[in-house]
Order: sequence, then structure tokens, then C-alpha cells
Amino acid sequence: MWRQWLDRATNRDSDREIARKTRLAHTTIGRWRNAGTAPAEGVIAIARAYGADPIEGLIFAGLLTEADLLNGGLRNAVRHAPTAYLTEELHERVTTGRVHGGFEELRRMFRARA
Repeated sequence: MWRQWLDRATNRDSDREIARKTRLAHTTIGRWRNAGTAPAEGVIAIARAYGADPIEGLIFAGLLTEADLLNGGLRNAVRHAPTAYLTEELHERVTTGRVHGGFEELRRMFRARA
């Protein structure tokens, strides 16, 4: 799953292009690709360079577990989110009927990775 996230996050850029954008060695990128994972700082560097979701990258790299997100990260983020953001999100969900994210989406993500 890590390789799929890497390809999707980087629009299938070559290891050399990813290295250029992240200022990492292309051999390092290749080693991570072949290993099927990367260290947290590498995942975050790639996500930042490409505007991708670092949390999703950490999940697919096997560095975050479902429990990590459900027991702390997600609940804590919601608890500290600005009220304006929460009301905008709630309004969108109520008016469109679409639910973005949520615990079930996270669970599907983890099941897909397993």
C-alpha cells in the first residue's frame, strides 16, 4: 500500500523527481519504494512537497495505527478545531448528505492496508 500512496501522492513522478522536490537522495527514495515503507520524516517530506495528506502517508507506511488515530489524534483534532470550521463542515454534511472522512473511512483505509 505504501507504493500506491507514493505513486498517487507524487503523480507517479520518478524517484529522481521526488528527490529533487524533497531535497532527498534519489537512492533513498528508491530504497523506501523497494522496502514498501519510509520513516516518518520521509513520508512527511514527500507529503509536504506534493501537497498530499501526511496522515494518510503515515498510515500506508505502517507508522500510524487505527488506535493512534481513533484514541487520540482525530478526537483531539476535533476537540481543538475552531468552531467556524466545525459549523462549516456540519453545514456541508447536512446540506449535501456527503460525509467526508469519519471513523468508518479510517477503518476502511486500515483494512485496505492490511
